Amino acid sequence: MNYLYIFSVLLLVGYVESSDYKGLLLRAVENVPKKENKTECDIALINLVNNIFHPTLDDLWGYKMIDASSSLIPDGVLLGNVGSMGNFEECLNIVSKDQMIKGQYCLKLVIPVPGLDEDIKKLADGLVGYPIALCVPSQCSPEEMDEKFQIFPDFHFRCQTAENRYPPLTKGAIATICFLCIIGLMMVLSTAYDVYCRQNDKAPTSIALIAFSVYTNTLKLFDTNGKSELSCISGIKFFSMIWIVFGHVFVGFLMSPFSNLLDIVEYEKTIRAMFQHATTFAVDTFLCLAGLLVVYNFMQSINSGRKFNILLFYIHRYLRLTPALGALILVAVYLLDYIGSGPRWVLAKEMFQKQCERYWWSSLLYIQNYANEESFVCLDHTWYLSVDTQLYFLSPIFLILLWKYPKAGIALLVSATLGSMISVAYVTYQYKLPALYNSLLIWSNMGDYVGKYYFMTHTRMSSYLIGALGGYVLYVMKIRKYKIKKMLLLLIWTAMLAVMLGCIFAGHDTLMGPEYRKWDHVLYMTFVRPSWSVFIAWMVVACVLGQGGIINSFLSNKIFQVLSRFSYSMYLIHFVEICLWEFSRKTGVYFTEAGMVFDFWGHFMFSFGISYVWILAFESPVIVLEKVLFKK
Repeated sequence: MNYLYIFSVLLLVGYVESSDYKGLLLRAVENVPKKENKTECDIALINLVNNIFHPTLDDLWGYKMIDASSSLIPDGVLLGNVGSMGNFEECLNIVSKDQMIKGQYCLKLVIPVPGLDEDIKKLADGLVGYPIALCVPSQCSPEEMDEKFQIFPDFHFRCQTAENRYPPLTKGAIATICFLCIIGLMMVLSTAYDVYCRQNDKAPTSIALIAFSVYTNTLKLFDTNGKSELSCISGIKFFSMIWIVFGHVFVGFLMSPFSNLLDIVEYEKTIRAMFQHATTFAVDTFLCLAGLLVVYNFMQSINSGRKFNILLFYIHRYLRLTPALGALILVAVYLLDYIGSGPRWVLAKEMFQKQCERYWWSSLLYIQNYANEESFVCLDHTWYLSVDTQLYFLSPIFLILLWKYPKAGIALLVSATLGSMISVAYVTYQYKLPALYNSLLIWSNMGDYVGKYYFMTHTRMSSYLIGALGGYVLYVMKIRKYKIKKMLLLLIWTAMLAVMLGCIFAGHDTLMGPEYRKWDHVLYMTFVRPSWSVFIAWMVVACVLGQGGIINSFLSNKIFQVLSRFSYSMYLIHFVEICLWEFSRKTGVYFTEAGMVFDFWGHFMFSFGISYVWILAFESPVIVLEKVLFKK
């Protein structure tokens, strides 16, 4: 047990002075004007005190408010219990006999007092705080609550009532529901027409009429008859998606009202947790694959005699990504109020709804990582789409060079990669960024980590550029039918697997300690993602050339060909689903590693199901309509 933490809890107890709800009420009522100028809140609080001290058996609403409030010093506080939030439902359902008093749930998340254990404080400074939940009459506004209940005055109450829990439908909400209903109706009509044509052996008048057909699009989605020389990429994409979901499930735990914070701190220090810390490499995998595919497909297309139309190149990308993203933004902005509730649901609204209300435009233009103040983004995880799309739009610069002047194209890619690595080294050194994306070291400077490094294209593009180099190497080796000799192949595979393990587990002893060793962090940050990307690029090249052995056979399994098609919609859906689930929790969560694994599979399967609907509504139809539009 950390004795400094115990001491800090005693400081917390001393700061609060009283964990008794009655005591807080009495102090609040003491400040009420004796005669005039009483507000509705003042009168309601006086009635509350009277009901508590002079109750009647048929009208115990005052005691219910006490019962629905949290203890200011909860049980298990020495284990880091930040999950004591009172009883949300009981509070909102309170109504006095005369209907004059209704329950209002007010929550304040406070950061620990000075002197807290640094591990705990850094965690709390980011996503969590100690909850103080009070059930009070609905006549009191959040501002009046802050004024009358002077407990941790630097932090503010957020209040909810039964009336504002689910507000009336706004015009935007009605329009969004109508839009989704129209999409659903189009799917029904298109499917009905498709089935009619199939049963009567008729060809559709236009393929556009079956663009929204659930039947045909499902057949395409689960089709395994197609052959691709890049089939190994399907397996890589699927397992990368699993890894991303796993990492975000842990992030979800950090946003939960958990009751054993110290156990999470101890877990974060284990070698097992390194696999969870490394989940960010899965994003670099997608960046690497994106760069590889852009170059390889371009070179193959040019080699087959097709002309490069840069306008269609850009339009295809925008149409491929935007409908599914735009639909999710609509839901986040206009429907979030109606799809859940809970003590901390207001945090979900602040995280998604308010951010998207301000920054939806930059998200749909894929410039949000640079255009928005302090790198705020609409839907946090969609920063990746901005980075990927920006690099895609810049790719014709090196694509044309690789086609006409290969040496110049390679030189540009290498130079840009080195430039990106240098920029990473600089921001890591300048802002003392932590090498490992984990709760112990990062929350204290989360803003710098995200705003100066994690969301930025110039610091993340090395993976994309290395993938582009890999795509060109693959194209040349395929054209020349080059094969690597067995002994050299074995050495390269051994080295690459060592690189993979090193990227995941290196730094556990040197980067996890309490002392910030600047040059260790700089070197790790500079080289780890490029090294990981070299491993991914090599794996694709070797597998496509037929020198991947059992790895290629496994990754090229047809089941992954199907599952990988869910990657984009699942990437969009899963993080929002995880966060909404965590913010809707009404009781504390006890963290265990086994529980995290069980939660992962639940979130994965639920997101998979929603993704299926999202693909049929916003991905598959666009692909069909694009072919019709451009006669492709």
